[in-house]
Amino acid sequence: MIVVTGATGFIGQRLIPLLVKEYRSSEILCLVWNRDNPKEIAARKILKKHGVVLRLVDLLDSNTLVGLPINPKMVFHLAATTDTALPDHRCNNLGTRNLISSLKMSSKTLFIHIGTSAIYCGRNSCNKLINERTLSSPSNNYGRTKLEAERLLKEDAFKRKYSLTILRPPTVYGSNPRDNSLFDFLKKLILARSPLARFNWPGMTSLVWVDDMAKTIEWAVKHQAKPGVSMEYIVSVEALTLADISQLMHQKLGITYRE
Repeated sequence: MIVVTGATGFIGQRLIPLLVKEYRSSEILCLVWNRDNPKEIAARKILKKHGVVLRLVDLLDSNTLVGLPINPKMVFHLAATTDTALPDHRCNNLGTRNLISSLKMSSKTLFIHIGTSAIYCGRNSCNKLINERTLSSPSNNYGRTKLEAERLLKEDAFKRKYSLTILRPPTVYGSNPRDNSLFDFLKKLILARSPLARFNWPGMTSLVWVDDMAKTIEWAVKHQAKPGVSMEYIVSVEALTLADISQLMHQKLGITYRE
Protein backbone atom coordinates (compact mmCIF):
# COMPACT_ATOMS: atom_id res chain seq x y z
CA MET A 1 0.00 0.00 0.00
CA ILE A 2 1.10 3.54 -0.79
CA VAL A 3 -0.09 6.17 1.71
CA VAL A 4 -0.50 9.83 0.77
CA THR A 5 -1.43 12.66 3.13
CA GLY A 6 -2.46 16.07 1.83
CA ALA A 7 -3.63 14.66 -1.52
CA THR A 8 -6.37 17.31 -1.72
CA GLY A 9 -3.81 20.10 -1.32
CA PHE A 10 -2.04 22.35 -3.79
CA ILE A 11 0.84 19.97 -4.51
CA GLY A 12 -1.05 16.76 -3.73
CA GLN A 13 -3.54 17.27 -6.53
CA ARG A 14 -0.60 17.35 -8.99
CA LEU A 15 1.17 14.37 -7.42
CA ILE A 16 -1.72 11.86 -7.56
CA PRO A 17 -1.97 11.82 -11.41
CA LEU A 18 1.77 11.03 -11.51
CA LEU A 19 1.42 8.19 -9.00
CA VAL A 20 -1.51 6.49 -10.75
CA LYS A 21 0.63 6.29 -13.90
CA GLU A 22 3.26 4.29 -12.01
CA TYR A 23 1.19 2.25 -9.52
CA ARG A 24 -2.24 0.68 -9.34
CA SER A 25 -4.75 3.24 -8.12
CA SER A 26 -6.33 0.64 -5.81
CA GLU A 27 -3.02 0.50 -3.90
CA ILE A 28 -2.93 4.26 -3.25
CA LEU A 29 -4.56 5.25 0.03
CA CYS A 30 -5.17 8.98 0.37
CA LEU A 31 -5.67 10.24 3.91
CA VAL A 32 -7.78 13.35 3.39
CA TRP A 33 -8.91 15.93 5.91
CA ASN A 34 -12.35 15.18 7.34
CA ARG A 35 -13.50 18.80 7.14
CA ASP A 36 -16.25 19.49 4.59
CA ASN A 37 -15.21 22.82 3.13
CA PRO A 38 -15.84 23.54 -0.59
CA LYS A 39 -12.22 23.11 -1.69
CA GLU A 40 -11.84 19.80 0.14
CA ILE A 41 -15.06 18.41 -1.33
CA ALA A 42 -14.11 19.48 -4.87
CA ALA A 43 -10.63 17.97 -4.51
CA ARG A 44 -12.05 14.66 -3.22
CA LYS A 45 -14.21 14.38 -6.34
CA ILE A 46 -11.10 14.76 -8.49
CA LEU A 47 -9.28 12.08 -6.48
CA LYS A 48 -12.20 9.66 -6.86
CA LYS A 49 -11.95 10.01 -10.65
CA HIS A 50 -8.40 8.69 -10.41
CA GLY A 51 -9.70 5.57 -8.63
CA VAL A 52 -7.58 5.96 -5.49
CA VAL A 53 -8.82 4.90 -2.06
CA LEU A 54 -9.95 7.74 0.22
CA ARG A 55 -10.11 7.75 3.99
CA LEU A 56 -11.30 10.75 5.98
CA VAL A 57 -8.97 11.50 8.89
CA ASP A 58 -7.76 14.25 11.19
CA LEU A 59 -4.05 13.93 11.92
CA LEU A 60 -4.63 15.65 15.25
CA ASP A 61 -7.06 12.90 16.28
CA SER A 62 -5.19 9.58 16.58
CA ASN A 63 -8.51 7.72 16.82
CA THR A 64 -9.15 8.49 13.14
CA LEU A 65 -5.83 6.81 12.26
CA VAL A 66 -6.60 3.42 13.83
CA GLY A 67 -6.29 0.56 11.37
CA LEU A 68 -3.95 2.22 8.89
CA PRO A 69 -1.70 -0.10 6.85
CA ILE A 70 1.27 -1.23 8.92
CA ASN A 71 4.62 -1.06 7.15
CA PRO A 72 3.45 0.53 3.86
CA LYS A 73 5.68 0.44 0.80
CA MET A 74 5.77 4.23 0.47
CA VAL A 75 4.48 7.23 2.39
CA PHE A 76 4.13 10.70 0.87
CA HIS A 77 3.53 13.16 3.70
CA LEU A 78 2.28 16.44 2.23
CA ALA A 79 -0.38 17.41 4.79
CA ALA A 80 0.46 20.59 6.69
CA THR A 81 -0.89 23.87 7.96
CA THR A 82 1.00 26.32 5.75
CA ASP A 83 -0.85 29.57 6.43
CA THR A 84 1.49 31.47 8.77
CA ALA A 85 -1.38 33.75 9.84
CA LEU A 86 -3.25 30.88 11.51
CA PRO A 87 -2.73 30.39 15.27
CA ASP A 88 -2.71 26.56 15.23
CA HIS A 89 0.04 24.66 13.40
CA ARG A 90 -0.12 21.43 15.38
CA CYS A 91 -0.92 19.47 12.22
CA ASN A 92 2.74 19.90 11.28
CA ASN A 93 4.37 18.38 14.36
CA LEU A 94 1.70 16.59 16.41
CA GLY A 95 0.00 15.40 13.21
CA THR A 96 3.30 13.95 12.00
CA ARG A 97 3.86 12.23 15.35
CA ASN A 98 0.39 10.64 15.21
CA LEU A 99 0.93 9.52 11.63
CA ILE A 100 4.23 7.73 12.17
CA SER A 101 2.92 6.14 15.37
CA SER A 102 0.00 4.68 13.44
CA LEU A 103 1.93 3.41 10.40
CA LYS A 104 4.81 1.63 12.20
CA MET A 105 7.24 1.59 9.28
CA SER A 106 10.22 -0.75 8.82
CA SER A 107 13.25 -1.00 6.52
CA LYS A 108 10.88 -1.84 3.65
CA THR A 109 9.29 1.64 3.74
CA LEU A 110 10.25 4.79 1.83
CA PHE A 111 9.00 7.95 3.54
CA ILE A 112 9.00 11.24 1.60
CA HIS A 113 8.25 14.31 3.69
CA ILE A 114 7.54 17.79 2.34
CA GLY A 115 9.25 20.25 4.63
CA THR A 116 9.82 23.95 3.99
CA SER A 117 12.67 26.40 3.45
CA ALA A 118 10.86 28.62 5.98
CA ILE A 119 12.98 26.92 8.63
CA TYR A 120 15.78 29.30 7.53
CA CYS A 121 13.82 32.57 7.53
CA GLY A 122 15.21 33.80 10.86
CA ARG A 123 18.89 33.53 9.90
CA ASN A 124 21.17 36.48 10.68
CA SER A 125 22.35 37.13 7.12
CA CYS A 126 20.16 37.00 4.04
CA ASN A 127 23.07 37.83 1.73
CA LYS A 128 24.28 34.23 1.49
CA LEU A 129 22.50 31.58 -0.52
CA ILE A 130 20.77 28.82 1.44
CA ASN A 131 21.99 25.26 1.02
CA GLU A 132 21.51 21.96 2.84
CA ARG A 133 24.27 22.88 5.31
CA THR A 134 22.65 26.18 6.34
CA LEU A 135 21.70 26.14 10.02
CA SER A 136 17.96 26.18 10.63
CA SER A 137 16.54 29.28 12.32
CA PRO A 138 12.74 29.41 12.13
CA SER A 139 11.17 32.72 13.07
CA ASN A 140 7.49 31.77 13.28
CA ASN A 141 5.32 28.93 14.52
CA TYR A 142 4.93 27.46 11.06
CA GLY A 143 8.68 27.06 10.62
CA ARG A 144 9.17 25.79 14.18
CA THR A 145 6.51 23.08 13.88
CA LYS A 146 7.79 21.98 10.47
CA LEU A 147 11.32 21.71 11.87
CA GLU A 148 9.98 19.69 14.80
CA ALA A 149 8.32 17.32 12.32
CA GLU A 150 11.67 16.77 10.62
CA ARG A 151 13.31 15.94 13.95
CA LEU A 152 10.59 13.43 14.81
CA LEU A 153 10.93 11.74 11.44
CA LYS A 154 14.72 11.55 11.56
CA GLU A 155 14.64 9.94 14.99
CA ASP A 156 11.94 7.47 13.94
CA ALA A 157 13.66 6.61 10.63
CA PHE A 158 16.92 5.89 12.44
CA LYS A 159 15.11 3.76 15.03
CA ARG A 160 12.96 1.75 12.58
CA LYS A 161 15.54 1.80 9.76
CA TYR A 162 13.32 3.10 6.99
CA SER A 163 14.42 5.39 4.18
CA LEU A 164 13.58 9.08 4.69
CA THR A 165 13.77 11.89 2.15
CA ILE A 166 12.93 15.46 3.17
CA LEU A 167 12.19 17.99 0.43
CA ARG A 168 12.19 21.65 1.45
CA PRO A 169 10.42 23.83 -1.13
CA PRO A 170 10.30 27.63 -0.98
CA THR A 171 7.28 29.56 -2.33
CA VAL A 172 5.30 27.22 -4.57
CA TYR A 173 3.27 28.87 -7.32
CA GLY A 174 0.74 27.78 -9.93
CA SER A 175 -2.94 27.97 -10.80
CA ASN A 176 -5.60 27.72 -8.05
CA PRO A 177 -3.28 28.44 -5.09
CA ARG A 178 -4.33 28.21 -1.48
CA ASP A 179 -6.59 31.03 -0.33
CA ASN A 180 -4.60 33.97 1.09
CA SER A 181 -1.30 32.54 -0.12
CA LEU A 182 1.29 35.00 -1.47
CA PHE A 183 0.04 34.93 -5.06
CA ASP A 184 -3.64 34.94 -4.13
CA PHE A 185 -3.08 37.90 -1.78
CA LEU A 186 -0.97 39.82 -4.29
CA LYS A 187 -3.53 39.26 -7.06
CA LYS A 188 -6.26 40.78 -4.87
CA LEU A 189 -4.06 43.83 -4.18
CA ILE A 190 -3.37 44.30 -7.89
CA LEU A 191 -7.03 44.03 -8.86
CA ALA A 192 -7.85 46.58 -6.15
CA ARG A 193 -5.18 48.91 -7.62
CA SER A 194 -3.50 48.99 -4.22
CA PRO A 195 -0.15 50.82 -3.97
CA LEU A 196 1.02 48.01 -1.69
CA ALA A 197 1.33 45.86 -4.82
CA ARG A 198 3.78 48.34 -6.38
CA PHE A 199 6.35 48.97 -3.63
CA ASN A 200 9.86 48.02 -4.68
CA TRP A 201 10.62 45.66 -1.79
CA PRO A 202 14.27 44.56 -2.09
CA GLY A 203 13.95 41.11 -0.50
CA MET A 204 13.93 38.08 -2.77
CA THR A 205 11.95 34.86 -2.52
CA SER A 206 12.85 31.53 -4.08
CA LEU A 207 10.22 29.94 -6.27
CA VAL A 208 9.22 26.58 -7.72
CA TRP A 209 6.29 25.78 -10.00
CA VAL A 210 3.80 23.40 -8.41
CA ASP A 211 4.03 20.87 -11.28
CA ASP A 212 7.83 20.84 -10.95
CA MET A 213 7.45 20.23 -7.23
CA ALA A 214 5.23 17.21 -7.90
CA LYS A 215 7.79 15.86 -10.38
CA THR A 216 10.55 16.38 -7.80
CA ILE A 217 8.63 14.16 -5.37
CA GLU A 218 8.40 11.55 -8.12
CA TRP A 219 12.16 11.91 -8.68
CA ALA A 220 12.83 11.34 -4.96
CA VAL A 221 11.28 7.87 -5.20
CA LYS A 222 14.04 6.85 -7.59
CA HIS A 223 16.81 8.44 -5.51
CA GLN A 224 15.99 7.23 -2.04
CA ALA A 225 18.29 7.15 0.96
CA LYS A 226 19.64 3.98 2.50
CA PRO A 227 17.52 2.35 5.25
CA GLY A 228 17.84 4.27 8.50
CA VAL A 229 19.32 7.30 6.76
CA SER A 230 17.66 10.64 5.99
CA MET A 231 18.46 12.86 3.03
CA GLU A 232 17.44 16.53 2.75
CA TYR A 233 17.06 18.61 -0.39
CA ILE A 234 16.23 22.28 -0.87
CA VAL A 235 14.03 22.60 -3.95
CA SER A 236 14.36 25.91 -5.80
CA VAL A 237 14.34 27.03 -9.43
CA GLU A 238 14.56 30.82 -9.40
CA ALA A 239 14.53 33.83 -7.08
CA LEU A 240 12.66 37.09 -7.66
CA THR A 241 11.86 40.19 -5.65
CA LEU A 242 8.23 40.84 -4.77
CA ALA A 243 8.40 43.79 -7.16
CA ASP A 244 9.49 41.44 -9.98
CA ILE A 245 6.62 39.10 -9.17
CA SER A 246 4.14 41.95 -8.99
CA GLN A 247 5.28 43.36 -12.31
CA LEU A 248 4.82 39.98 -14.01
CA MET A 249 1.37 39.56 -12.45
CA HIS A 250 0.34 43.08 -13.51
CA GLN A 251 1.35 42.19 -17.06
CA LYS A 252 -0.59 38.92 -16.99
CA LEU A 253 -3.68 40.67 -15.66
CA GLY A 254 -3.44 43.40 -18.28
CA ILE A 255 -2.89 46.17 -15.72
CA THR A 256 -0.21 48.83 -16.09
CA TYR A 257 2.58 48.55 -13.52
CA ARG A 258 4.10 51.74 -12.16
CA GLU A 259 6.83 51.46 -9.53
